[in-house]
Amino acid sequence: MSGMIETLYQAAQRAGLLKIAVWTSSSGASGGSAWVDFRAPDGEILNHFQLNTDYQIHCPLSAMPGISATDQLQIDGIDYRMQAVRAIRDGSELEIRLCKP
Repeated sequence: MSGMIETLYQAAQRAGLLKIAVWTSSSGASGGSAWVDFRAPDGEILNHFQLNTDYQIHCPLSAMPGISATDQLQIDGIDYRMQAVRAIRDGSELEIRLCKP
């Protein structure tokens, strides 16, 4: 990790704002773990200006190389299925929409 987005996420992790996510690749490739911004349904985002209706995680693209929508993810011991994986902003950050299996 060396870019601005990675530095931002490192600061958030040190401040205790992130959760650890562990993923398992459905293709048999090795998975991994990363510190992520986890958002649950009905959680307030953007300083109380908007409500979130989906499970989501955001993280630097470099934190989850090769992740795909068919992989399995676990946060706080709870399994999630990925619905969509996409790069956002300038392409250096991932947004992953989740649902419980």
